[in-house]
Amino acid sequence: MKYKIKEALEDYTKSADRIAQLWCIKHGFDRCDTYWVADEVGGMFCAANYFADMQTMIDDLKYNAPKEEFLKWHDYCIDIHGTDVTAPNFWSWIKGCPRLSEEELKVLKI
Repeated sequence: MKYKIKEALEDYTKSADRIAQLWCIKHGFDRCDTYWVADEVGGMFCAANYFADMQTMIDDLKYNAPKEEFLKWHDYCIDIHGTDVTAPNFWSWIKGCPRLSEEELKVLKI
């Protein structure tokens, strides 16, 4: 049993790193400027000061989201951080969830 757990965890680490690598290739991020936050493979990933969790990267690749949508979503989440507005997950974003307009964001920042 112990061997199977160790093997499964090693497989997960390899898979998580491969997903992150493919995601970086899609977005043109230099792998030299990437890391797993707190060295927790499969958790939060940083590439060129953009952050994504594993599910975001999976959804981005699985649904072949337009490249620019991740950047729009990331910027939107940064813009609403610290407000009462709940940030949508990336899957909801690419499916067209409700979001604030540019004008509403400007008012929110005042």
